[in-house]
Amino acid sequence: MIRTNGATIRATLKIMTIAGVLTLSACAALEQPKTREEFTKFVVDSPKMMLTDTYTVNRRFEDVVQSLDRRWQECYRITKSMSSSSGSVTTMQYRDTYIPFTHRISNSRAELTLQTSTIHMKMVNNVPTGGDYIMALDIDRLSANKTKLTWYSPALLGRWKEHWARNKKWGEGSNIGCNDEQEK
Repeated sequence: MIRTNGATIRATLKIMTIAGVLTLSACAALEQPKTREEFTKFVVDSPKMMLTDTYTVNRRFEDVVQSLDRRWQECYRITKSMSSSSGSVTTMQYRDTYIPFTHRISNSRAELTLQTSTIHMKMVNNVPTGGDYIMALDIDRLSANKTKLTWYSPALLGRWKEHWARNKKWGEGSNIGCNDEQEK
């Protein structure tokens, strides 16, 4: 059994508080991307933490945009609710909403962007309009039947490479599912 006195507990709490403040200060110092352009630049400039890649699809630009927009709306427009409780008391409850956006920039370029917003939780950082940026996909016409996809996402803590592989298949016109590698 470890014995502690009030002074030891107060010193430990003081150290934990200082460590917490320093951690939050470090997080605040990391500038959160406020625009899609800042997000894609951050991904390109952070190759150890982020994933960026290109892929050429042998398919018309219009067909690729239509397929990817449809699949992003079906697969990425989701809401996740989280809660925790202690006994019969709910101690925390919040909801993340994922929102896919498609912007047709010109007749030869489109941009898909996934953002998330959290409801019922105080955020430390200033969240951009539409939510934090999660991933982005550029679609560019190369020729009549060739289209280039450029992917931007985190590389750590998630199944980002699987998302990218799935998006390449969708760009090719495959009916691969939202969460599996099986054809629908």
